[in-house]
Order: sequence, then C-alpha cells, then structure tokens
Amino acid sequence: MDDGSIDIQLMKQAIGYVLELESKKEYPVSEIKNRLLGRYDQNVAEKTVAYCLEHGYISDERYAQMFVRFRARNSYGAERIRYELRSRGIDDSVVSDAIDSCEVDFSDAAKEYVRRKYSDYNMKDPKIKAKVVRHMAGRGFSSEQIYRAIDSLRE
Repeated sequence: MDDGSIDIQLMKQAIGYVLELESKKEYPVSEIKNRLLGRYDQNVAEKTVAYCLEHGYISDERYAQMFVRFRARNSYGAERIRYELRSRGIDDSVVSDAIDSCEVDFSDAAKEYVRRKYSDYNMKDPKIKAKVVRHMAGRGFSSEQIYRAIDSLRE
C-alpha cells in the first residue's frame, strides 16, 4: 500500500462515518477532516474528504448558509458571524456569499435585539449606554447599527 492506494473497505467505512456525522448536523469540511484524522491515516482522510466533496455529502457553502441563518436568528451581527465562520476554517468568499444571501437585515436585527433586551434601561446614562454598545459590539453589530438601534428606543 505504499503506492498511495488505500483499502476500499477502509474508505467505505470512512465515508459511512462522514455520512453518520452529517446525518445529525452540518459540519465544515475542516472539522470533518479533523475527525477523520482522529480515526484514519492522512491518506484515507484526504481521499474521503475529496470523495464526499465531489458527491456533495459535505459542503462549506451549505454549512456557512445554515450557520448564518442560525446565528442571525439568535440576534448576532454579521461581524461576529464572519469571525466565527473564519475560525471554523471557512473561506472568506464563502463567508461573504453566505452573509449576503441570508436575507437578514442586520440593522433591523440590532433594533429588535436592543428593543427586546434594553427597552427598560435609561440610555441617557453614559455608563449604561456604553455597556449596551460594548455588548452589541461583542455580538457583531457595527457601530452604525448599534447607535441606530439605541436611537430607535427613543422613538
């Protein structure tokens, strides 16, 4: 087996493992590869990933779109989502495409989140306002989105 060929049974087993993982939830390709490397040698892992990509069993695009929808639904901003996807090994162009195609208005999401979480707070108090700004920035909203959301409480 030193010629680069691999055992077909081992390959089938590895593909079965990937399908079992993917049946429960989507994973980024990098995580699938890491999980395979924990069970199989590098040659089997790489060929399995290539096979699964070719047959559409795994997809960073599909994972990114699912992730963006999930995080946006949970009131996270585009920058936080972008950071989290990059940290999972997703290519920048895939991340941008997923965020652009998600049909979420992050300005509206920021306003809704501020309204839901901070409507009882006195935004005229600079300490409270600074706390809200820091919190919202940590959730990945832009400064413009944050200040518009805070201003919308006064309306």
